[in-house]
Amino acid sequence: MSTTAIATLVLNPFERTIQYKNVKKEINDDYWETSIAPILTPLWDSPKDRLELFVYRENGSHMIQRSKYKRNHKTGEYKWISYEFDPTAVPENNVIELRDAIQEKFFDYKDVSEKEYEEAVQRRFARDSSLSWAKVKLVRNFLLQDSDWTQLSDSPLEDSVKTLWTQYRAYLRDFLSLQDPATPYDVIFPITPKEYLTRQTLDIPAALTEAIGDQGTEADYLTSEYHFWKLSSNSLTAMQQRISTYIALQTMVETTGKYGRIDVKRFETTLGYSDTQRQQVDAVRGEEGAQEYLDELIRRIEAGEI
Repeated sequence: MSTTAIATLVLNPFERTIQYKNVKKEINDDYWETSIAPILTPLWDSPKDRLELFVYRENGSHMIQRSKYKRNHKTGEYKWISYEFDPTAVPENNVIELRDAIQEKFFDYKDVSEKEYEEAVQRRFARDSSLSWAKVKLVRNFLLQDSDWTQLSDSPLEDSVKTLWTQYRAYLRDFLSLQDPATPYDVIFPITPKEYLTRQTLDIPAALTEAIGDQGTEADYLTSEYHFWKLSSNSLTAMQQRISTYIALQTMVETTGKYGRIDVKRFETTLGYSDTQRQQVDAVRGEEGAQEYLDELIRRIEAGEI
């Protein structure tokens, strides 16, 4: 039984799309004209002999479809005629150079579009500067995520320091039940063990210590009021970029598609998708579904699910 080699790269100049494995991107006009068109001209694309489709397959074979502007000798009219270009008509190294160049531009464009996505999350998150319970929980989740590394078996921290980080994370998990705050503005967060230990090394003037005390530097971790801080609208704004990056990275890692990762081999959960059907589904998810996906992400954020 013969099998058809899977296309790993598909360039469609007429639609101005690039598909790499399972991810398809519609390229905007500006990026196409400045980054893609110069690669194609003049070897692959010219005013009267256009490139319609370039397909590179995982087994190294390729297909080139072009369209030539030809005159009908009977009617005298000119029109575009599609034809499949002889793959042996150009050296193999030219084909490889085209594949590598288009693939590189695909990843460059993907990085740009994901940055735009991250900024969209950031703008949406910052639209309302007031604190809410959802935002407080989001900050808590971010702080936990940001300190996950301290609990890993290969963490470089000494055991005594690691224990302090364990206390820090335990407090974050239970902070609402430990405090029972009336409003989001009443919630307090613990300083990190790093800040706690750094304060103990500072050269504090004796006169200041005599006047106001040791400011928690002699107290056990999380037993002094000096070991806590509160959120404000300003502090939330200052944190929003890092939080938005965290949200974007989390969802990119967890999802496949326009704003997600590129799977080396897609994990399927349903039967019966042909390559054509899968491309159609990806197109819907990538274009019409982009705003819907972002809206659903924001809903999850505001519901405290992320």
